[in-house]
Amino acid sequence: MVNNGFVKCVTADFNASACGNSAEADNRNITCTAADSLPLATDGVKRYYDNTISLRVVRADGSVFFSRKFHKSDFKSYVDDTYYKDGALLGVAFVKAEGNQLTFGASVGSPDPASDEYVPLIVKVDNFGNYSVTKDTKADVNSMNIDPETEDE
Repeated sequence: MVNNGFVKCVTADFNASACGNSAEADNRNITCTAADSLPLATDGVKRYYDNTISLRVVRADGSVFFSRKFHKSDFKSYVDDTYYKDGALLGVAFVKAEGNQLTFGASVGSPDPASDEYVPLIVKVDNFGNYSVTKDTKADVNSMNIDPETEDE
């Protein structure tokens, strides 16, 4: 999509029920929105609107357990200056629920939809609604210890 000569990053509404079969998945919602109020991202040729990603987790009783709007600035200390200056917040996706934590994968990188240049990040939300961010050193959402028995395969 083009707006005022700038390209919007890929945006989507995502209901985590698409991630799994459990009823618990219906209680996670991730919404990605192109934000024209944020500094523009670039791939060196085109300029893109950056994304704002809202993550909301709802308890079975309908009360909101966690709700946060993420911006690229939330991940500044985990990406190098080039990705922070020129890149965009590309996405957040549910990975797994284990123990008292929900794990999500996130990424900041080139806004070009054809590019695979990004910094993979892990966002964990604990049972008190606190969140933490770490850089994913395995660089692949599928390798985030989802199944420890097959991790070395």
